[in-house]
Amino acid sequence: MRYLETTNLDDKPDAVPTHQQEKERAEKIGQLSNLIRDPTKVVFLLIFMNGCTPCDLTKPEWKKITTHQPDVLKKNDDIVVASIEQSLLKQLPSSIPEPSGFPTILCIRDGGKTITNYEKDRTVKAFVKWIQSNIRSSASSSSHASSKFNKIGGKRQTHQRRQTHRRRPRKQSRRRIVLSRKRL
Repeated sequence: MRYLETTNLDDKPDAVPTHQQEKERAEKIGQLSNLIRDPTKVVFLLIFMNGCTPCDLTKPEWKKITTHQPDVLKKNDDIVVASIEQSLLKQLPSSIPEPSGFPTILCIRDGGKTITNYEKDRTVKAFVKWIQSNIRSSASSSSHASSKFNKIGGKRQTHQRRQTHRRRPRKQSRRRIVLSRKRL
């Protein structure tokens, strides 16, 4: 597993970038773009915004993935865990959708053709469990068409129709109707 962090000048929005910082940032964005386009890689991407409190709470948990990873993830070079600041997102491939909220966590596979959104707990344990489930599902599904996930939707497709349990109004008894008419 590889960890790649791409931020906008170390979380300092007013800082003037040095030539070296610009060069390093461009190099990291280039690496991340290449990894996203590679159909053999599965990229788990955290998109955050500076100054966003939920993002500030999620980033440390996301970084802990590198230390709390099981052996299955450590040995797999096809797994990439990355984070990027939202202002740098437009420099990545156009297949990545513009997030509707922050932080946004995506699983990108098949060279950017399949994107799954994460919408569960923001803990290391939950992140690792989600990564493992996505690795298993990508290994078990041999083609893009047989994937269990919607593109961008993030929720598993269910072929069963959800039943809505509506409570039918109770029928009023004749006696109640007669009593209500007398009161009028």
